[in-house]
Amino acid sequence: MKICIEFTPDEILRASKAGMLEALFEVTKSETERNREQGAQKTDPEELPWADNPKTEPAAESENEPEEISLEEVRAAFVAKNSKANAPKLRAILAKFKVKKVTDLDPADYPEALKELEAI
Repeated sequence: MKICIEFTPDEILRASKAGMLEALFEVTKSETERNREQGAQKTDPEELPWADNPKTEPAAESENEPEEISLEEVRAAFVAKNSKANAPKLRAILAKFKVKKVTDLDPADYPEALKELEAI
């Protein structure tokens, strides 16, 4: 069995927090073991655990619970937007929250700070 999945760093972080990567590993591991026991017979896609609801997206689960944003995510967003042209805008965002450094931001302000950064 060969599985190739592409993730952005944010998607990896979110998938890891949601336990999705561990679940994928366990399913893959159990399928591999089952295939070895059955003499490497092909698995019918309908027999896979997720086959009964293939269009379920992890985003549906996160809509019910607020997503926690880490300092590292906010810091990475600031770094990604950092340039000579954006420096005054970044300082203005920090000033809006009455702080001078990203590390001084209140975690409750992380979502709003990210929204401000996206607007740049």
